[in-house]
Amino acid sequence: MHTKTIRAGATSLAALALALSLAACGSDDAEPEATTETTQEATSEPTTPEAEPSATEEEEAETGAADQEAALDEYVALEQEQLEAAGDSLKEIYSEVTVTAEYPDTAVFAYTYAQQVDPEEAATQLESMAGELKDLCETAVFPAMESVGVTPNQRVTYVYNNADGTELWTQTFES
Repeated sequence: MHTKTIRAGATSLAALALALSLAACGSDDAEPEATTETTQEATSEPTTPEAEPSATEEEEAETGAADQEAALDEYVALEQEQLEAAGDSLKEIYSEVTVTAEYPDTAVFAYTYAQQVDPEEAATQLESMAGELKDLCETAVFPAMESVGVTPNQRVTYVYNNADGTELWTQTFES
């Protein structure tokens, strides 16, 4: 458990460090790749109706969903512990930092600035950091989520709010 705590905490603190550099950020990074969705082409073959799931299959599905929720809750709890441990060091930049679960597989990190910032400038700078956040997710956050049992997919949403509560920027990354 100690290893999981360190790994999970490192992910939230690393994302926080990226965000803390907002005022000094002038990154020339390329914009993150757009996510594309694939669709299946319809075929002219007739489809057969699927059989109703058995009681055992339904119980297994419910157990699997409960296990996923418990795993995501464990990950969120680990991150919350690290945020609490960081304590006052965050108060200079953020009035509030939270991490919450969005079932079945998403951790939501929300940062609210303590002082009002220029919305357009902040959004531009945060967008320029999206590639770094994506890399952080792929190298640290998603593996930490998987290590506690959030499978087969992991998602992380970063939300940055101005001091008045208005949303400046949000981005979701998927494994």
